[in-house]
Amino acid sequence: MGLCPGITAGDKFIQIGDFRIAQSAWEYRVSPTGNYWAEAFSISHRSGLVSKAFFSDGGLQTNLGGDASRRHNTWWREAKELYHANVGSLKFGDRFIEIGNFRLGADADEGQGYDSVILTHRHFDVIQFWNHNGGLVPGADVHAKSHHRGKAIWARPVGPPRGVSFGDRFVQIGNYRFGDFDGHHFTVAHKDGVIAEMFTGYDGLQHNGPIAKWTTFGRPMKDCKVMPPRHRVP
Repeated sequence: MGLCPGITAGDKFIQIGDFRIAQSAWEYRVSPTGNYWAEAFSISHRSGLVSKAFFSDGGLQTNLGGDASRRHNTWWREAKELYHANVGSLKFGDRFIEIGNFRLGADADEGQGYDSVILTHRHFDVIQFWNHNGGLVPGADVHAKSHHRGKAIWARPVGPPRGVSFGDRFVQIGNYRFGDFDGHHFTVAHKDGVIAEMFTGYDGLQHNGPIAKWTTFGRPMKDCKVMPPRHRVP
C-alpha cells in the first residue's frame, strides 16, 4: 500500500495538493471578561495566502492578507513522514481527523434531517458547520460553546480511520471531500454535488456555497496511507 497521491503531512497539518489545512498561530484576545489566547486553524495556499482562519473561541476571519495572512500561513513547516498516532500531530477515528486541538468530523442523522461536516475545538464544541444543502453555519450563531453535536465528535475514540478515505488530492470524511480541484480551487464538497465552501489560492479569497462547480467527487478513492508504516520511518 503506497502513500496517497498529492497528500503529505507534517506537524499539525495535512497538505492536499497546493493547499494546507492546519493548526496555525495563536492570537491574543482582549475581552471585558478577561484577556486570553485563542488557537487558530487555517486553510492556506502554496502562494502563502490564507483564505480563512477559524479560532478556538468560535471566531472566523476570511480573505486574510498581508501580516494577517503571514501569521496563519503554515508553509514554512516541513512535510515529513510521521509516526502513526504521533500525539502532537494527526489522529484519526470514526469519521474524524484530529489536527492538533481541532477535529474535522462528519455528523449525519437521516431521521433528524441533517448531514454535516463540523470543525470543532477541544474547548469550543463547534466552530463551523458545513451542510449538505451548501449552507455554512458559524458555531457562534448557535451558541456552540456547549453544543451536543460537537461534544459527540470529541466523544469518539482515537483509532484506525473509519469513514475517512483518501484519493488524488482529496480527503473524504463521511459524505464530504476536502479537495484541491486544480491547484487554485479548494472545495468542501458533498457527495450529492453541492459545494458548501470554496477557497481560491492565488488571490486568497473565500467563497460561500452553494456552488455547483469544482467538486472532487468523481475521482476514485485510493487504498493508500497518509502516514507510512512505522518500519519506514527512521
